[in-house]
Amino acid sequence: MGANNGYSLSVKRIVTSTPFKFVVGKDGDTITVHSALAASHSRPLDALINGRMSEAQNGFAVLDDIDRQTFVRFCQYVYTGNYAAADPEILLDSSTIGTLDSAEQDCDIPGPLAVLNDRREVEPEFSESVSNLDNDATEWISWSSSRRNRRKEKGVHYPEETQPASPPPPQSRKSVLWTRFKELSSPIPAPPPQPCPNNEPLEDYTPVLLSHAHIYVFADKYDIPPLKMLALRKLRRTLVNFTLYPERIGDIVELARYSYANTPELSSGAVGGGADALRELVLDYLVCKVEYVVESEKFLLLMEEGGALASGIMRKIVKRID
Repeated sequence: MGANNGYSLSVKRIVTSTPFKFVVGKDGDTITVHSALAASHSRPLDALINGRMSEAQNGFAVLDDIDRQTFVRFCQYVYTGNYAAADPEILLDSSTIGTLDSAEQDCDIPGPLAVLNDRREVEPEFSESVSNLDNDATEWISWSSSRRNRRKEKGVHYPEETQPASPPPPQSRKSVLWTRFKELSSPIPAPPPQPCPNNEPLEDYTPVLLSHAHIYVFADKYDIPPLKMLALRKLRRTLVNFTLYPERIGDIVELARYSYANTPELSSGAVGGGADALRELVLDYLVCKVEYVVESEKFLLLMEEGGALASGIMRKIVKRID
């Protein structure tokens, strides 16, 4: 059965297909998937499941280079068309590490950090100043409303005071690049929930970012273009909503290091042309944020390693110089 991304399969054909076992990760965890569904999404997996190799005869395949969580996300994708990213780690202090279910949750639902913020008391001076501002605003609104009513009663109409609109300032090349980066995170059909932004420096987003990169690398290896595109778009949306606190630059460094260590360096003459899409996404983000990351020792150490990443950043950074 050729790979067809699962769209033409009937539910009956999926659920009646023979279960196939995948032994994944260094610990050898066994995950069972409906064979027809897995095979329909990937030609390499189709060959393992239905081909003439020993895996098809034995009814299982060993994928010890794929971690368990990445394969579980692939299973989520083949059954639902989407996958959930990892959760960020909450680094409260050196002895307390927890997780926050915010990577794919509804942003309207307050998490633990929101509760902590709500418990912070407002300083008395600030509270009094807010109260005074509210009183002043109430008095002004009341006076303004009564004045307008008197005008209407007398049949007198005064023109509204308007200020001439000033022309918008010209955008810098940096602003143009960042706007373009955000615009590329356009919605996809049946868009998944928007990733919640990080609100505190103590939220380590390395697991979140790497979960998308791992899925991309998996989809590239097993020839699943729609899953590659989904991973890229989810990663881009996460980066657009990501607040780059100084403490979190290391998260981006780890994403860049993994991306360049696990993707091919395509030449301009390669089929399809250009560099790998994950590499380009990471480069675009780093160039947009270069004035922040350059202050980080972790980023400078990454640049000292040289290679394609360092040359790629230098190549792109020229484009944002005004």
